[in-house]
Amino acid sequence: MIKKNRKDALIVQFLSILIILIPALLITGPLLSDLVVTLCAIIFLIKIILDKSLKRFYKNKITFFFLLFCIYIIFNSTFISNEPFFSLKNSLFYIRFGLFSLCVWYVLENNKKLILHVFYSLLACFLVLIIDGYIQYFLGQNILGWKLYPGPRISSFFGDELVYGSYLSRFLPILFGLMIFCIEKKYINKNIQLITFIIFVFADIAVFLSGERTAFFFINIGALLFIFSSLKYKLMRSLIFTISIFFILILSVIELDAKKRVFDQTFKDMNITTNNNIKTEQVDGDNLFKKKIYIFSKTHHEHYISAIKMFKDNPIFGIGYKNFRFYCSKEEYYISVNSCSTHPHNTYLQLLAETGLIGFIYVFALFIYLIIIISKNILRNFLLREDKNNINDFELCLLIAIIISIWPIAPNGNIFNNWLSILMYFPVGFILWSFKGKKLI
Repeated sequence: MIKKNRKDALIVQFLSILIILIPALLITGPLLSDLVVTLCAIIFLIKIILDKSLKRFYKNKITFFFLLFCIYIIFNSTFISNEPFFSLKNSLFYIRFGLFSLCVWYVLENNKKLILHVFYSLLACFLVLIIDGYIQYFLGQNILGWKLYPGPRISSFFGDELVYGSYLSRFLPILFGLMIFCIEKKYINKNIQLITFIIFVFADIAVFLSGERTAFFFINIGALLFIFSSLKYKLMRSLIFTISIFFILILSVIELDAKKRVFDQTFKDMNITTNNNIKTEQVDGDNLFKKKIYIFSKTHHEHYISAIKMFKDNPIFGIGYKNFRFYCSKEEYYISVNSCSTHPHNTYLQLLAETGLIGFIYVFALFIYLIIIISKNILRNFLLREDKNNINDFELCLLIAIIISIWPIAPNGNIFNNWLSILMYFPVGFILWSFKGKKLI
């Protein structure tokens, strides 16, 4: 019995180290982080099978819902996709992300200090990225000598992958939630809290300077969701948000390039502030000016049109899992050279095009589910009604992190991309652990 307990403790310790490393490994790219996620999933699966505790982890609505989605995309890859080998080699192993989330839940049950260690890991990543990002922005290159990307756009240690702002904006709600948990448990002192507060301010500004407009939108929508939904830490996040906006307004005047990229370029891409592409028609002796407004940009607009056409032709099952790249060049879906890509740069249009209404409903239902949970919490806070089903501010932050990942009206990456999937599923294990015993809806 003693040997078994010691073996279990070693497994938990090893899994804890792997989970703690993920924020840093994500900076290096998808390879190492995905390898760690896969390793965690395999070890966890073997462990619960040997312990005969599989039922305890899959017997909840969220896990069951996820398994149905995995089964569907495998079915879709096998019977709908015209490139079944390509689709199956991705969809067959998509389940690893769900198993990883369950692994985090398992480790948390056996190592309560995991949250503190993940907090310090993520805080260190933020500190290093923020310092390096500011150096790159103001000096033209980072500490490794990597040049500022034209735009200007900060890439820091991500190199050619312009996801610096995406990393900060998606992880910031998680870091804020971990900080709240550590404050509640008295794991961190006032000095660490102050340092974290300052890092949040600089992170908000760094996302603006990165020139990543979607990331800037996400970090602001995340802040506003928390401010309106939170009860206990509303003032702290409001103060961070206000200070950040103040400095961003100043920088918009001093550093015109950042302002041009985030605001001016956005309106220009949407064809709102320029006179380009205005066509004049003569109708009944009058000149009519027609100006085409694009959704986000001409490229995005054409991606969306192509995806909608695919959905209209294949409304139930779509064209096949991760098949947009193969169909966009076909004559019936080709709009221009801009319309073809690996994905249509919108989560829900990608789901509609590739997995049809069935795949779309799974993810959209999750989004509605999370919005209802937060809305009910806002109502409870407003009415000052306390009950065991109230979500706390730690849980609220984790929910916001997931909502950001599946936000419907925004240009975003491939929902099935490994790097983005790790970011999306990272907070799920913490939620499953914290939600245990709560009836949310």
